[in-house]
Amino acid sequence: MNPIVKATVCGLRSGCHPATGAFVYLLMLDETVRASAFSPQVLVISLRSTQTATVAVAIAFCLSAPPLVAQGRAVLRGRVLVDGSDKPISGAEVSLPRLLIVARTDTSGAFRLGDIPAGRHQLSVRRVGFVPLTTLMIFAAGDSVEADLLLSSGAAVEGQPLPGVTVMATPTPRGRLAEFEERRAMGAGGRFLTQAQLDLMEGRRMSEALATISVPVVIGRSDAAWVASSRGTQSLLRIIRPSMADLAMGAKTHLCYAAVALDGVLVYSGGDSEPLFDINTLSTKYVAGVEFYAGPATMPAKYNGTRTTCGLILIWTR
Repeated sequence: MNPIVKATVCGLRSGCHPATGAFVYLLMLDETVRASAFSPQVLVISLRSTQTATVAVAIAFCLSAPPLVAQGRAVLRGRVLVDGSDKPISGAEVSLPRLLIVARTDTSGAFRLGDIPAGRHQLSVRRVGFVPLTTLMIFAAGDSVEADLLLSSGAAVEGQPLPGVTVMATPTPRGRLAEFEERRAMGAGGRFLTQAQLDLMEGRRMSEALATISVPVVIGRSDAAWVASSRGTQSLLRIIRPSMADLAMGAKTHLCYAAVALDGVLVYSGGDSEPLFDINTLSTKYVAGVEFYAGPATMPAKYNGTRTTCGLILIWTR
C-alpha cells in the first residue's frame, strides 16, 4: 500500500524498521509526500498547522501489522495536540468534510475516523482559539493510519476569536464642565478651546491661545491682556471707564470689554470702574476649557446680565 499525504515538507527522511526491516521513505514530489514500505504496515505521521501552511514534520517507521478493518475501507486515528507542548486538545473537530465523517477528540486528544473509502480526501481539524489545520490525504483500501495533529494557538483567523482590543473612551463630563461640553457639542454659536488643544499650548500665554480661535485680545503693559473690541452695546450706549489701575497697565477707554466668568462665576461684568480681568494671569495648563461668545444673540441665557458688555468669555479650570 502507498499512502500519500499532501503537505509542504521541510526535508527528506528514510530508514528501516529495526524489527521488520521494512524500508520506509519520505519523498517530496510537487508538494505531494509519498510514504511507502515494502510490507503491510501502519503508517504513523505527524502534521502541524501554521499561519501559512500545513507541514509534515515527522514520520515513524512500521509499528505493527494493521488491525482488521472493513474490506476496502480505511481508518484514521490519532491525537490532536498543542504545537510545541504536546498538550492534548479536547473537543477539537476532526473531519473529512466531503464525506461527512466527523469525530471530536476526547480529554486525551484522541480521535478515530473509520469507514473511509479509498481515494483522495480533505482532512480538516478545528478548535476555537487555534489555527485550523487542513490537508489532503489519499487512502488505499484497508489502510490504517495513525497521525498526531498539532494545532498552533493564538491566531486571529476567520471563525476564530480575535485578540483582545483595548477601547479608550472619553468619560462623560460631569459638574461644571458638563455645560461646556453640551454647548460645544451643539455648536451653540460660540468659539471653543478644549483641554486637549490647551495641552498642546502649554507654556504659551492665554492671550496666544485665545488668538487661535479669533478671540479679540488687547495687550497692555507687562503682558497684561483683556478681551475687548471696538463695537458693542457699550460703545453705542455708554463707555465703561476702566479702573485707574487698568489704565495704568495700558487699558483703553474707547474699547468695549467682554464679560469674564471663571468656573461659571462672573469676575468681570462691565461695571463702571470695575477692575478688568487680565486673562494672562491664568496659565493654559490650569485651564480645562474656554468658550467665547461675541454678542448677546449667541451667549447662553443664564448670563443675560452681561448683555451690556461686548461679548462673554467663559473659562473653566481643571
